[in-house]
Amino acid sequence: MKDQISPEPFGASAKIAMTVLIASIAAMWALAYYAFITLPDQIPAHFGLDGKPDRYGSKIEFLFIAPALTIGPAIILVISKYRFTLINKYPYLINIPAFYSNIYRIPEHRRGFWINRYFEAVLWLGAILGIYLLILEYGMFLSSVSGTLPNWMNFLTFSLPILILIPFIYRIFRLSREMVEEVERYQ
Repeated sequence: MKDQISPEPFGASAKIAMTVLIASIAAMWALAYYAFITLPDQIPAHFGLDGKPDRYGSKIEFLFIAPALTIGPAIILVISKYRFTLINKYPYLINIPAFYSNIYRIPEHRRGFWINRYFEAVLWLGAILGIYLLILEYGMFLSSVSGTLPNWMNFLTFSLPILILIPFIYRIFRLSREMVEEVERYQ
């Protein structure tokens, strides 16, 4: 059995990302509640690619939007909070080859540092995802109020996820490369 990795607190950047993530989750719930109390009973609930409503529904649907949108960011928050438990008990779940194969080759006093660096990137992904989903929810609210889809919604819905993932994948790649370089220094 591999030795346990000691917990180490997050640095300032990760704490900022965590704060942004928590704030975006809270804002999504607040917006859903605000939509529920301010919208009429019957609202446009779905829009076609042309921006016109093709289905109407109840404003109660807004109460289901917040839980649906906050699942991903909340999972990121919980995983980041319990990152050392996850690493110590289930290291194979961190399916980043350079991380998984090298974390135990790094000196013990540096392992917490590397875990925090990887999870800091994950927290920033969660923070950006939270902001993105909040903007989408706001677009849904505006659509329900005006009866037409804002012009920016289709772009945001279809292209921004790719623009969010590319920098994240690049960051993980760079972290993996830096970790391998450190492993090589200690060999």
